[in-house]
Amino acid sequence: MTLSYCVFSSKQDVVGVLQNLLPAATAAHSLWLDVAHRARVGRDAADPPHAADAAR
Repeated sequence: MTLSYCVFSSKQDVVGVLQNLLPAATAAHSLWLDVAHRARVGRDAADPPHAADAAR
């Protein structure tokens, strides 16, 4: 709601737009890291190490 006010108001407040976009970028990056981590952990759990690899 704040973002729409800042974009569509007559003043078009750039600071208001940035205050919404910067946290959104941080949240998107954190989400990407979480999804990548979950995919990596899931892939590792689905492929257990072989006995020959564990003996090395």
